[in-house]
Amino acid sequence: MPSLNFEFYMKILEDLFGQQWFSDRERKKSSHPAYINWKLCLKLIKQAGLLKYPADLQILPDIAKVILDSQIILQCSGGDISNLILGSFANYGSQSVRRRLKQVILQPDGNGFKSVMTELFYAAWHISEGHKVTAYEEEGYPDFQVIEEDLSLPLVTDCKRIQRDSNDLRFAKVINKANNQVKKLGVQCYGIAVIDITEKVRNPNVFSDEIPQSVLHIKEIVSNAIQKDNSSISAVLLFWDDYVVHGDPRMSPDSLIAYRRRSQIVKHCDPMHNLPEEIRLFNLGKTSIFRVS
Repeated sequence: MPSLNFEFYMKILEDLFGQQWFSDRERKKSSHPAYINWKLCLKLIKQAGLLKYPADLQILPDIAKVILDSQIILQCSGGDISNLILGSFANYGSQSVRRRLKQVILQPDGNGFKSVMTELFYAAWHISEGHKVTAYEEEGYPDFQVIEEDLSLPLVTDCKRIQRDSNDLRFAKVINKANNQVKKLGVQCYGIAVIDITEKVRNPNVFSDEIPQSVLHIKEIVSNAIQKDNSSISAVLLFWDDYVVHGDPRMSPDSLIAYRRRSQIVKHCDPMHNLPEEIRLFNLGKTSIFRVS
């Protein structure tokens, strides 16, 4: 893991937040996830990209997530992924949209940053598929709309994130809020609620295509929430992360870690606008893989 990579990752965060935000003394006491990632990069740069065992074994998933999130930010900003150069976010809305994102990511508890990362991830996937993404800047509106040539209506998307300590009633509330935001637009569209449930899903420590029981439980809750109500939402898309470490870096010369983003879709049984059967809201998942020698 060359330290040069982590210098670029630090630059991405500093470009998003401003370098002063990380040098603030009070920030060093923060539990903000962006600051934690920044400190992780700084640590690895100081160690010349080398890991110290066994202390650093626990941060392998964090390294993989930093890499995956950085690729997401780069792609959505219109940057150069191969050279890790941050773009201007010109393909993701106006200066007003960028100000909205900045205000949200600076929230002290870090939940706003996590929500924005969910939004940017899903927007980046559509951009990578060649779809036109336009972010909304108005307060109380969904996050963005997607124009796809094969669809007669736009996909109007609102992204949410469920915290670990949230109860099951929270799902109905965020779906209802997304439904009202889509309805507020007053346009003919497919309403899509994207919900990141990573914090509610326990990592299985093995790669499997089986859907975890916790995700099946959440799908049932979501299905009940859109069984009759919230008809402006055509479908709910659930995201979560998992990872696995293959081999023991202390013993194997060719160990690797894979960090994966997965999804499941729950369609409304009687929405205002039915999604076409062949539509892809997401395909498979995004995976970050690196080897540890």
